[in-house]
Order: sequence, then structure tokens, then C-alpha cells
Amino acid sequence: MTDFLTRLGALTLGGTAAILLLGGLFWLTCTRYAACWRCWCWLLICLRMALPFSLVQPIPTRSMPVQISLPTDRVVYQTGQLPPTAPDPGGPPIPASAEAENHTAPSIQARFVLTRSGLVFLLWLAGAAVVLIGQLRRYGTFLRYLRRWTEPVTKEAILQQFQRTGAQMGLQRLPRLLICPGLSAPMLAGLLCPYLLLPWEELDPAQLHSILLHELTHYRRRDIFFKALVLWVCVLHWFNPAVWWMARLVEQELELACDDAVLVYLPAGDRVVYAETILKASGQ
Repeated sequence: MTDFLTRLGALTLGGTAAILLLGGLFWLTCTRYAACWRCWCWLLICLRMALPFSLVQPIPTRSMPVQISLPTDRVVYQTGQLPPTAPDPGGPPIPASAEAENHTAPSIQARFVLTRSGLVFLLWLAGAAVVLIGQLRRYGTFLRYLRRWTEPVTKEAILQQFQRTGAQMGLQRLPRLLICPGLSAPMLAGLLCPYLLLPWEELDPAQLHSILLHELTHYRRRDIFFKALVLWVCVLHWFNPAVWWMARLVEQELELACDDAVLVYLPAGDRVVYAETILKASGQ
């Protein structure tokens, strides 16, 4: 427990310094380096902060047992009682009860003592449990909403555009394509079984192509796993405001890196349509 808290504290201090340093450095050099390189830097920090325990346990060294024989008259008894004496052959016999008292070990009563490190560990565990349960409840509510209201896309034009966009990006497998009423913006969801959600409103072919390119780029880059890793780091370091600030920065950098990757597949004339579509979908 103490070792865990020590590693967690060391990661908190080192991670906070790295987050503040990189956050300020990236803000000053945002126009010099691509967003994908900044995402790689954030990924390394998240991977380090996601493991507050040692994966390698030290191997105990084996030593040969040493046997030492001591004379019986030199044995030191640690129980605080006198050593048993042999009965005098000419004296009276020792009662059985007295002999049993000499050989009875003192009783040891176990007590539970809450140390300071134990109290700190319980407080950290309670905070991490609250954050984790809150995120799981929010995710469960979202899944129940999707099961109730989502429908598979049945329009042939949208399905053909979806297949063409996936082939253009070289994707062998595609996520499920669903339509969801009440959804304000398209999104990619699902960690193990991903699916692409489209809003209910009608989209023209150019806007649909831009949206599919954007979401399938997130799918190809495995950004949803990155977001899950950031969420795990937030659960472990819930007490650190710098970690929550890093989570917002990572989300922004992932969107910028996705936009940079999409521009590779678009000619110069379609980039304006893509920018307008993404701004409209994000509500800006």
C-alpha cells in the first residue's frame, strides 16, 4: 500500500510537470509541428501515468539453510518465561497442570490499526470509484438510448457512399452504420464493437462524404482507444487538475490530427466544403 502511494505520488509530480511543460510548449509552437506529433507525446505521458504500480516483482534470493545446534542449557526463551526444569528424581513429582503452564505460549490478540497511509489509500480509492462509476453510468445510459432509438441505415445512396469512402481509405472492415434521432452531430462510438452514428437530418452528398471521411479517419487511427486510455488516467489521478486539463487538450489534438489526415484524401476544391461541414457539425 505504501509502495503504491509512493509510486502514485511520484507519477503525479512528474506527470504534472510534463503536462504543464508540454501544454505551454505546444501552445507556443502549435503552428510549427503537426497535431499528430503532439498526440504521440500525449500518448506517451498517458501510458506512463496509467501504470502506478510495478509490473516486475523482485525475485527473492534463495539462501542455503544453516543449521546450528545449541546446548540446551544456553537456549534463550523469547516468551518471557523461565525454561522448564527437569524434575528432581528424589523430589516430589511436578503436577501436570504446572507443567502445562510452563509450556503454554502467551496468547496474541490481533488488532486492526488504520495508519495514515491506509487512510490516504482509502480516500484515493473512494474518489477513483466515484469517478469510474459515474463514467460507467453515463456510458450505460447512452447505450440504453442507442438500443432504443437507433436504426440501421437503409438508404442505398448512403450505404454506397459509405462503402466507397471506406474503399478510398483502404479499410478492410467498416463499423456499423446507424442513424440516431436527436443526435446533434455524427460520432463514432463503441470500444469493442464500434459503430458510426449519423443524425436524422438529410445531408447532401458532399457533406455526407466529408462526415464519413472524418469519422472513418477516427476509426482508422483508433482514437477511441486513446480516449479510453485518457479516461483511465483521469480515474487514477482524479485529484489532479492538470490531468483533466490534459484530457481536454488531447480531445482537441485528436480532432486536429484527424482533420490533417482527412485533407490528404480531399482535393483543394473540396476542402472548403469539408471545413464548413465540420464547423456546422460541431456547432461553431
